[in-house]
Amino acid sequence: MQENLEPLDLSAERERLLTTWDRHDLIDWLCWVDPNGMWTDEDMLANEMDPMSQEEAVDQVMSFVEEEMETPEQMMKGSLKANPNRYPKPEEFDRFLKK
Repeated sequence: MQENLEPLDLSAERERLLTTWDRHDLIDWLCWVDPNGMWTDEDMLANEMDPMSQEEAVDQVMSFVEEEMETPEQMMKGSLKANPNRYPKPEEFDRFLKK
C-alpha cells in the first residue's frame, strides 16, 4: 500500500513515466515485476508481435500502478524490503529507486 497519505494522481504518474523513463527502463521494470511476462523485444518478435512502443510500455506499467495504487519505485522498494532473497537488488535497479 502507498506509504504517503496523499492519493496517487494516476494522470500525473502516467505523464511522469512518459517524460522521465525511457523505453528501456520501462521494459526492464516490467521484466523485474513480472518475470513471466512477455515484455522484451525478443519475446514479442518470437510471438509474431511488434515490440512495444514507449507509450505501450507506459500503459503496461500503469496497469500495475493502478492495481497497486503505488508508484513503480514504491512497488520495488516494498518488494525488496519484504523479500530481499527473491528479488536481489542488482546495482542497475538503483536507477529506478532514485527516480
